[in-house]
Order: sequence, then C-alpha cells, then structure tokens
Amino acid sequence: MIIKEEDLLNYMSCPIKFLASHNGHDIKRKTFNSCLHDAFNYLISKYTYEGVDNLEYKIKKYWDKVCYENQDIIKNINVIHGWGRLYRAYEYLYNNRPNIMDLNVPYSLDIPGTDYTITGQLNILIDRGPQIEILIPSFSKTKPDEFKRRSDLKCTIDALVIKQVYNKMAVFTFYNFNQNSNDFAIRNTKDFDRLYLIVENVCKGIENNIVYPHYGYECNSCAIKHLCSSWGASTNLDPYNPFKDGKR
Repeated sequence: MIIKEEDLLNYMSCPIKFLASHNGHDIKRKTFNSCLHDAFNYLISKYTYEGVDNLEYKIKKYWDKVCYENQDIIKNINVIHGWGRLYRAYEYLYNNRPNIMDLNVPYSLDIPGTDYTITGQLNILIDRGPQIEILIPSFSKTKPDEFKRRSDLKCTIDALVIKQVYNKMAVFTFYNFNQNSNDFAIRNTKDFDRLYLIVENVCKGIENNIVYPHYGYECNSCAIKHLCSSWGASTNLDPYNPFKDGKR
C-alpha cells in the first residue's frame, strides 16, 4: 500500500477529515497564517533561484498582491503585522545567506517489515556540511512547545529520509518570525521505531475503513465540521478504497 504523507497526517489528525478529502471536499481553510506561509514560500523560492537582488521589493510586491486578493481575510492591521513578520524572514535570509540545497524534493520511504510506502516532499533543505538543516517557519504568536518539537511526525519522516538518501543527520530549526526566535530538534532510533509503529497502525486503520471523529480544539475552526456526524451533520461520506489504483 502506498500512502501519501498528507493522507497519513490527515488521518492521524482526524479520520473524518481524511475521508472528506477523498470525497472531493476542501479540508483546508484559508487564514491570515496560511497567507503568510504562502508568501514565505514565494520568498524562499525567489531567494533560492534568484538570490538576494531586489528580494525585499519582490516579497513586498507579492505580499501586497496577497493582501489585495484576500481582503476578507487580511484586515488592515494585519497587512502591517504580516509585512513585519515577512520582513524578518527577509532579514534572516539576507543576513545569514543559508545555502539552500533544494526545495520540495519528492521522496518515497518504505516501512521495514511491512508492504507500506510513504510518499511526500522534503521542504526546505539547507546544507550544513555533515548535517542537513530543515527550516520550519512559523508566524504564530507562540512558539511550538518542547513536546511538539520532539514528537512531530513530519520531522521524524524527514529525518529518516535524509538519513537514508543523504546519509546525514537532520537538524530541525523551528524559526518563529513573529518573535524572531528559534529552537532546534533532532531525531534518533527510538523516534524511527515509533514512526514504524504509527505508520503500520494508521495504514491498517485506512485499509479497514476505521473512521471516527477526533475531538479537539481544532474542531471549532474545522473546514468540514458541517460534514461531521459528531456535530449533527447527516452527510454520508463514501468509504476510502486504498487499492482502487490496483496497487498494494
């Protein structure tokens, strides 16, 4: 069975959300924060492929475009706040000149002892000699707590891929451009063993169409709350068939 990284993480977040995504529903809600990440991805791409020349002008022009196209989401004060956070990201790139190896690198990861394979992308890879740094940007008012940094499954997947493909250790930099601060994390063998167990159990759940609501604070702003039977909806979602393409 081949499972996309996005599907794996969506199922872990909430199987109802996972199922809705495979029934043609948009499970992502556009927010001020997602607009900032969109602009940051543009900034990183321009820096990687074009360097720092006129980079401040390029990102300011792009942010103005994003704000104009999303006036219902980005209110006047957030136009200014957003630009302040993006400018700190620009300063980080201009002052540090990180050697970005590549962006959005596709990968395929086989899970030992199973017939499960994860596919996905490595996002921002920075060459640090014997190590590869993965930059994880944040524009939040709060920093990710220590548990989040230590347990984030996406980071564990990326670390294992980097170990297998590049034979190097991954170092994760959680950079908060709102607070202009950073924290670091790495992964070890125990984390990889945990990943294997989680992937195997999640894939079994998907294969057997085990669907249940995952209650949490995220429910309040969930884009598909109106489809969830746990919140009074009567919409039926078709079961997911992981073998519809004939692959296992």
